[in-house]
Amino acid sequence: MTLLRLLPLTLLLAVSPGAAGPQAPLILPPSGTTPSNSPDQAVANLLRDVRTSRRQIMTDAMKPDLKPDEAKTFWAIYEPFDREMTVLIERHLNLIRTYAQVFVESKPAQLDQLVEESVTLEAAKAQLRKRTYQQLSKALSARSAARFYMLDMRSERLIEARIANDIPVLSTK
Repeated sequence: MTLLRLLPLTLLLAVSPGAAGPQAPLILPPSGTTPSNSPDQAVANLLRDVRTSRRQIMTDAMKPDLKPDEAKTFWAIYEPFDREMTVLIERHLNLIRTYAQVFVESKPAQLDQLVEESVTLEAAKAQLRKRTYQQLSKALSARSAARFYMLDMRSERLIEARIANDIPVLSTK
């Protein structure tokens, strides 16, 4: 069994360019030349990269679409979203770290609890995105709000791809 089974399949999809036209590249910095041997170190590296990269990704991608007054409104809504989302991402990564530490010796009920918590965190992230989309669509435009949503989802998929790349496959032994 691998960590990949804990993650929803849809989050493991590659990021495609989509039909929305040219996009700013969305990449998280590489964690190194090879995947980490330690799940703890891989999670710590990913948390560091997420903290520094999410805002830069959004800045680069949203800047061309927002006038200066719209940018102030956008960031006033985005910053609380980003803080709350970062907490949820950290909780998810810590959950994966726990899963990696207890996997071999855990009982089915413990694994069920970890998976349930993962599903709950994914739902909380989706609800937070939806709430922020609604705030942005009221304060700006549906187009700007939809762009935020699309970019944040792509950012999330990149984070999940990094998790799949950086955290080693768990052994059942």
